[in-house]
Formats: sequence, structure tokens, C-alpha cells
Amino acid sequence: MMLTGTIILIAVGMDIVRQSGSPLAVRRFLLGASSACIILDDDKKADQQARFGANAPLLLALVLTTIAGIWATLKMGRPVELAFSALLVVSCVFAVVAGKLSLVPLLILGAVLLAGAQFVLMLAERAKALADMRMA
Repeated sequence: MMLTGTIILIAVGMDIVRQSGSPLAVRRFLLGASSACIILDDDKKADQQARFGANAPLLLALVLTTIAGIWATLKMGRPVELAFSALLVVSCVFAVVAGKLSLVPLLILGAVLLAGAQFVLMLAERAKALADMRMA
């Protein structure tokens, strides 16, 4: 939840800076995150570093899973993509056990996207056939 909010704030900030067209505004925006870290006192910095350290392996696993999913989609066939989709669903159990409930929607979304990608060509061919039937 916190990560999603941070991403939204960054996106909104970048859009505001882009619309202003000022290089100075871009520089201020980019330096804002580092200055926010300076404002934190030592206890809060240590807490943030401990949280990052605890979540770093999970972040690495999520990045590797994303890369593997892209690779499976681009280089492999249908059985591998469906197996990887099932792996994402199974990994939801591990996310729940680890107490990382915020990952579950992302993993399910990835599984649905990989499984749904299998039907894109079939649906496109079906739509084309229906369009040809209407024309005839």
C-alpha cells in the first residue's frame, strides 16, 4: 500500500514538473527525495534501513519473477507460460505465510495476465472471422 502510494506521488510529481517545463523544477523534484531522507532522525533512518534490509530478498525475488515472466512470454511456448502462471498462484501462499499480503494482488494479476495472453491470438482470429462473416 505504501509502495503504491509512493509510486502515485512520484508519478503526479513528475507530471507536474513535466507540465511546468522548467529544468529547475525537475532538479528540485529529483533532489526532494534525498532531502526527505536527510530530514529523518537517526532512529527513523535506522528503522527504514532495517525494513529495507528485511524486504530486500523479497524485492529481489519479485524482480526475478518479473524478468522470468517476461522471458517465458517472449521465448517459451504455451505450456511454460501456463506453468509459470500456476507458479505465481502457488507463490501467493508463500506471500501470505510470510505476511506480505500486499504482494498477493500483484502475483494474481501476473498469473491472470500470463494465462490471458494465451488467448489473445485465438480471440483476434475469432474476431476477424466474425468480421469477415458480417461482410459476406
